[in-house]
Amino acid sequence: MKIKLVKYDYDSFDDNWKKNNPNPFEGAVFACFGEVEGMDGHSYCQNIETGIPAILHTENLIELTEEEL
Repeated sequence: MKIKLVKYDYDSFDDNWKKNNPNPFEGAVFACFGEVEGMDGHSYCQNIETGIPAILHTENLIELTEEEL
């Protein structure tokens, strides 16, 4: 298993939707451990600062760039 450092891709959401839905993961970096078995399209992640786990839609995650590491 390859663990990746990722962030929540809030910027990809529609601007109208974002007006009523603030980013719940602003500034958070997650260790993504991979897709959850039996839950296609969902990944198990853990906030690297707080240790709090989260199951997030895989399509809403983007890997950190070299500059962000």
